[in-house]
Amino acid sequence: VSTGYAKVNMKLRMLYVLFAAMTAITAGLAGCKPAPPPAATPAAPASNAAPAADVKPAPSVTEITLGTAIGMDKKVTAPATTFAKSDQVYAAVELTGSGSASVAAKWSRNNDGKFSAVSEAREEVTANGSAVSTFNAGTGESLTPGSYQVEVFLNGKSAGTRSFTVK
Repeated sequence: VSTGYAKVNMKLRMLYVLFAAMTAITAGLAGCKPAPPPAATPAAPASNAAPAADVKPAPSVTEITLGTAIGMDKKVTAPATTFAKSDQVYAAVELTGSGSASVAAKWSRNNDGKFSAVSEAREEVTANGSAVSTFNAGTGESLTPGSYQVEVFLNGKSAGTRSFTVK
């Protein structure tokens, strides 16, 4: 009978030792600090989104100049607002920005405060920082003496008007 009691007693002692060891390990682990979570990394930009530094403004009209002559750069070299019958009448439209745009010029004659269209022209432009569109109303001979204006449009919206006189 004593051997059965010794076997049970031995199992209890082993369980007690095992329990004590587990308690010691658990207590030891409780004193350790867990590793800090990894630092958050910023999300990568979407693959189709351009970096902010590469975003360039769309073309916009910065200057409309009238004159009698243009240079190789398409800019007016002889500005004027009054033209003789022998003068060519040019309008140079300077743009800044990047991308494609439609630039148009509508030439009109002032008839006692009412403007009637003389001619219209349109040009498709691709600007990469800057561009110039040049329009020609013809010579003063093709325009009767009087007051005129040219209205410039950028992508269908008015971008400015310049008045001039043919003598």
